[in-house]
Amino acid sequence: MNRKEIPMNTLQKTLHIVDRATGAVDKIVQIAIVALFVILFALLNVQVAMRYVVRIPIIWIEELAGFLFAYLTVWGSSSCIRTDGHVRVSFLMERFSHPGGRHALSILSHAVLLVYLYYLVIYGYQFAAMGAGQITPSGAFDFFLPRLSLTTGGILMIIQ
Repeated sequence: MNRKEIPMNTLQKTLHIVDRATGAVDKIVQIAIVALFVILFALLNVQVAMRYVVRIPIIWIEELAGFLFAYLTVWGSSSCIRTDGHVRVSFLMERFSHPGGRHALSILSHAVLLVYLYYLVIYGYQFAAMGAGQITPSGAFDFFLPRLSLTTGGILMIIQ
């Protein structure tokens, strides 16, 4: 019997729908990452030209570049979680010769990651809220949105 002909049970259907939804979220995040990278690259080129050619640097570009980099980092981490692209230390996994031990360690590591991400979302938002109303040295930005990258990145990582 062909695999496509095997009927899926309710759990398999639900997992398939969830996987497709999280895949769609990941595609949107990847598009946003590319857009942020292009904007970051363009801003830094403008800054270099203004600083060394025109000799009038634009201060807020450096701040915005740092904020965009924060979003790139945490959003990129969520995409790496989906594709299993993170660097890992595998010496513990290699110590387990039995597949059940490896599976248990994998579940444990994912559980620890979920707890960490939960705290990242909660305390990341509190950290962002502390920055609400505080203006950057250039006077161009409020600290709330750049700090919100921790919360949005944590949510995206939990989704993946």
